[in-house]
This record gives sequence, structure tokens and C-alpha cells, in this order.
Amino acid sequence: MKNKPVRQRYYISKELRFSIAMMVLWSFLAVGLLMLFTKEIGIDSDNKLLAFVFVLGGYGIICFLLTMIFSHRLIGPFERLKMELRLIRRGEISRRLHVRKKDDIYIKSFIDEVNQLLKDLEKYYLFTERIKKEIDEEFLRIISEYDTTKTSPEEQKDILIDFYKNIKSRLEQLHESE
Repeated sequence: MKNKPVRQRYYISKELRFSIAMMVLWSFLAVGLLMLFTKEIGIDSDNKLLAFVFVLGGYGIICFLLTMIFSHRLIGPFERLKMELRLIRRGEISRRLHVRKKDDIYIKSFIDEVNQLLKDLEKYYLFTERIKKEIDEEFLRIISEYDTTKTSPEEQKDILIDFYKNIKSRLEQLHESE
């Protein structure tokens, strides 16, 4: 019997769903208040064209304002984050990304994930730098001991085997200390 491939389900994160729901909720609330306002000032069945123009214009303004507010919170941080990432790429490996208090919660959760990735990359970078240093030190030790005129081929082989063992044990020690 063949195993049927399982379809993967992709869900939008809770934070993004919440942000979109807030945009829709604010839009409905603003339109409802606009309709109530038109009713209160007396623009209704008598002046249908004026009511239509007023509601359409008011709805356009509301949509424009809400789009500006939510896009600023959702997309606005990316320029600043790109600049911070450029600084990290230039060598400031301990730098982390930050968001403003009013930025969208979806962006905040994304930044938390990116900062965790940066932390892991920093650990990897520091680990490789220590490995390079250990290998350099071990090579210098071998070079100082290695003299073909004074050592037999068996002793040379032993020196290289010692080198391998020392590097391997130092790598294991470094890896365990991480």
C-alpha cells in the first residue's frame, strides 16, 4: 500500500492575521461613524447625490488615512532594518535589530526570529575564528618541531598524527564549550 502524500497547510501567522483584522475593523468602524455622521447632519433621502458624494469622499479619505497608518506600522521599519543589516554585514556582528513600540506586532515577531538567527550566526562566527586561531597555533608548533634533517620519516609521521589528534581534541573542546 502506497503512502499518500500529505498536503501541507500553510497558515498566516497570528500576528499578521491580527494586524489585518485590525485594519478591517477600523475601516468598518470609520465607515459606520461616517454613515452616522451623514444621518445626523441630515444628508439622506432628500439629497441622494450629495449624500453619495459625501460618503464616497469620506470613505476615500478614511481608506487613505488608514492605509497610511497601517502601512507605516507594517512596512515602515524595513528601511531602518535594512540599514542595520548592512552594518551587521560590515562586521558589527554583535548588533541586533530593534523595532519601535508602535511598529506592527508581526514585524516584532519577525525581528525576534531574525535576532535569534543573528545570535546563532555570531556564535558560529566566533567559533570559526577560535578554530582558525587554534589551527594556526598548532601549525606553528609543528613548524617549530619539524626539521627533516633531524627527524626520521617515522618521527615526521608521529608529529603529523599528533597534530591531527591535537586539532581534533581542541575542536571537540571548543564545540563542547559552545
